[in-house]
Amino acid sequence: MLTQEDLQAIGVLIKMEAGALIKTEGDRLDQKIEASLAFSRKAHAEIMEALFKSNEINGQEVKMLEQRVELLEEHAGLAKPHKN
Repeated sequence: MLTQEDLQAIGVLIKMEAGALIKTEGDRLDQKIEASLAFSRKAHAEIMEALFKSNEINGQEVKMLEQRVELLEEHAGLAKPHKN
């Protein structure tokens, strides 16, 4: 039969094992969170880069269209509208 000291020793061992398990699982969770954050940061950077490129392209397209409109207006002899 187990004595009170045996039961206390078993209790201490169980607490130690539980603590080690919790620490291990906590470390694994921290690694998963870090990996998720790294993925999110990379995805954000890629999205922002695509947006900047898109804005540059759109800006160039708008300039080209404005130049074409001006050329057409000059060719047609239309007065230039006032820009706001």
